Amino acid sequence: MMSQRLLPALILLFSLTGVLAETQAKTDWPTYLHDHSRSGISATKLKLPLKLKWSHKMVSAPKPAWPEPAERDYWRSKNHEPIMIFDKANHLITADGKVYFGSSSNDSVTCLDAKSGATIWKFYTEGPIRFAPEYSEGKVYFGSDDGYVYCIDARSGKLVWKVLGADKDERLAGNERVIAKWPIRTSVLLNGDEVHYCAGIFPQQKVYRGAINKQTGKVINKVTWKYSAQGYLAQQGTELFIRTGNISGGRFVKGLKRRGIPIKPEVNDLPKEFPYAFIGTENLKIGGGDNKIALIDRASGDIKKEFKVEGKAYSVIVANGDLLVSTDKGNVYCFSSTNVNTAKSHNETVKPTAKYSQKLTDFLKRYNTHKGYCLVMGSANAKFISSLAINSELRIVVIENNDQKIAGLRKLFDQQGLHGQRVSVQNINSAKLPYMDYMFNLILTPSTLNDELKRVLNPRGVALSGRNLSKKYTKDPIKGAGAWTHLYANPQNTLNGGEQNTSNNMTIQWFGEPGPRKMVDRHHRAMSPLSQDGLLYVPTQKGVICVDAYNGTNLWENADIPGFMRTIIIRDCGPMALDKKYLYMAGEDKCNILDIKTGKVVKIVSAKDEWGYVATYKNYLIGSHQAKGTSYRKMADRGKGHPSSTAERDNRMVMSSDGLFAYDNRTFKKKWDYKGGRIMNPSIVIGDDTVFFAESSAEKLMANNIGRSTITDFCNEKFFIVALSLETGKVLWKNPLKLPYTQVMFCMYADGKVILSGSYNVNKKVSYEIIGIDAQKGKVVWNGVSETGRRTNGAHGEQWQHAIIVGNKVYSGMRVFDLKTGKFTGEEYLKGKGCGATTASMNHFYSRSRQMRMYPIKSEDGKTAPEGTYLCSTSRPGCWVNIIPASGLVLIPESSSGCKCNFALQTSLAFRSVGN
Repeated sequence: MMSQRLLPALILLFSLTGVLAETQAKTDWPTYLHDHSRSGISATKLKLPLKLKWSHKMVSAPKPAWPEPAERDYWRSKNHEPIMIFDKANHLITADGKVYFGSSSNDSVTCLDAKSGATIWKFYTEGPIRFAPEYSEGKVYFGSDDGYVYCIDARSGKLVWKVLGADKDERLAGNERVIAKWPIRTSVLLNGDEVHYCAGIFPQQKVYRGAINKQTGKVINKVTWKYSAQGYLAQQGTELFIRTGNISGGRFVKGLKRRGIPIKPEVNDLPKEFPYAFIGTENLKIGGGDNKIALIDRASGDIKKEFKVEGKAYSVIVANGDLLVSTDKGNVYCFSSTNVNTAKSHNETVKPTAKYSQKLTDFLKRYNTHKGYCLVMGSANAKFISSLAINSELRIVVIENNDQKIAGLRKLFDQQGLHGQRVSVQNINSAKLPYMDYMFNLILTPSTLNDELKRVLNPRGVALSGRNLSKKYTKDPIKGAGAWTHLYANPQNTLNGGEQNTSNNMTIQWFGEPGPRKMVDRHHRAMSPLSQDGLLYVPTQKGVICVDAYNGTNLWENADIPGFMRTIIIRDCGPMALDKKYLYMAGEDKCNILDIKTGKVVKIVSAKDEWGYVATYKNYLIGSHQAKGTSYRKMADRGKGHPSSTAERDNRMVMSSDGLFAYDNRTFKKKWDYKGGRIMNPSIVIGDDTVFFAESSAEKLMANNIGRSTITDFCNEKFFIVALSLETGKVLWKNPLKLPYTQVMFCMYADGKVILSGSYNVNKKVSYEIIGIDAQKGKVVWNGVSETGRRTNGAHGEQWQHAIIVGNKVYSGMRVFDLKTGKFTGEEYLKGKGCGATTASMNHFYSRSRQMRMYPIKSEDGKTAPEGTYLCSTSRPGCWVNIIPASGLVLIPESSSGCKCNFALQTSLAFRSVGN
């Protein structure tokens, strides 16, 4: 009776050597959902009445890997249901009078006495344990996010063997923890003498499917494959079913039905009050709900009895006449029909630790390392480590290689409520550390600082070494690191931030938060992320989240910028810009100026009706006045203002402003204010101390109370390209121009030229045209046409792509043009397609062609390479500017929010080059 909320994603089938012989007592529950088919049905007849026999409360609640999904799928006009819920609770198994469960918060497997609920033993690993273990013949088997598969003795809790699931041990920041690059993100499944598992979730980084001899720990086979693997493995006959993450569980059910495998009717008919777990016995159905569980008569469907629990009851099992429940609060309950006088309560308590220390707080403030990841070499001062954890938000990794010390430290930190989420004690014996480059914000070592420690130090961090940690070391910024400070990379709108650190060989640097819940729905095409000097700024519906670009730590959030969210940005301008000191965020009629270190608003400056354009250039903050209601600011269902009807396809509206102005970004005093005709928002560009834009004084546009019009109307009459002095706001030149654009229009600046780019339809096909204008005189010096062959009236980026400038070339449509002459070079690029904007480093293009793809700008023969490869195939980027090469990395904050398509992961990602 498999709970629909626990269904896997896409099924993938592999033959097993044979059907597992069921040797366990029928009254036990030795694996997740009772058996390998995950039926959730026990042959036990549960006797009534039941009373609470005992309860056991963990110090810390489970910490699921994945955050909540977006609230709504606007494309399908319905709310989202979470799918990645396999670790919402510590799922239970029971055998031979004991209860076992893993923990994602304190990185342990716990064994309880089934009669009393008392703890018998705990076994610690170096990463979260997200799946229920499996019991067989006196042994307990499980996998951990540390990348190892474990076998431990069920009676004593002693290690029998552990096996690395991948080919090597590398560790990164993943889901806000230090975990293996190839975590064990499936359950294990025993088949005869084989322990089956999968390791890894990113196919481009390799995903392993393996089998281990359960007696000896010897690897029987290990292969790589192209799918993400997350969830409980299942078996039907001789076939192994592997689950692939955040994909609709309905596909699993359909897959089973196609193969003639019967599905219990309860799968499609679950009580709404009990959505978290649903199992069965001979006489009852048992449902898990919010703060309650219910016994339901199998024949009548009537609720016979309800019991209160604390939390959402995701794990419910029946064994040996008892009903056991585990919730998302970390509580375990046992209800029994045996005589119970007084229920026993076992509440794990936190052992008193070092109190708040002003001295330590001052120390952390001095080095600006109160958040992020900390590496401590050696464990000589456990009290100091505890105090460091309590007085900061650091996630601390302690390296130790003495087994006895390791065991003592893990137990101590667990008693203090610190082990796992806050402090991880890791056994590292090799001279080469397994951690990613740039990972740690703070490194503390009593020894000499070596090259390996320097390698893993964050460019924004600090290492303290020697006796009394008296020697300080900081590393230089990453050479050739680019910056992405505006919607299209810079005030010149080139879609290229100058990043040099990209190659054809990219490794994942970190993944995890921010998740989809706070993001703007992807179809609505919101503001791009920004990044500079190792900080990543991720726009949300209500503000911004600042993230450490090198390890994914969320440093601060400001969710109080009224009116910040702006949608349909492809026909508008960006509401956010960045310089070395401030982050500028426009909302309503104001620009909020945030300190980049704290996220606090330090100044607010105002526009007349509504603040439109935002840019920062040298010592200027440049903005535009626009009519109230000009920019789109809401998310809506299809048919009710969804972008499918307001932004996609042909002849849609473009937003415009009434005037431009500039402030001194040191004193915030206004420098000048320009008032002319209607200024097309996507056309505003800055270069060489000059502001350029497209302007129309057509009567039809000027009479419009809201700054929205079609491109055709804008370019049809009284149309000019204008240049203003950035210093004075005075007109340098204003030249009339006839343009063919009907679908989109953008402006860029490079090499003394204003480059216009846009599209129009020719014979039911889309054509792109770029036009070069001399920035000093305003005269057209060249133009180039690129016929893409893509259909008109499209909804997947056919007619709204933005051109790109890299070096001395302009990339538009699918053709490459010389920046000086505008001549077609004979090269083509990006034969793939997608509705997102293409971005560029100095070496690669990045685009959405279903998934995240990268394209080398130059192939081996020196020409542009049109064919790309996956950067990541399991996650979908957003529908406009989302993949930004900057700060020495390729950064991709989660932006598939609202997507219901079948992709395994919804997560923020960062990639680092491991080649030239």
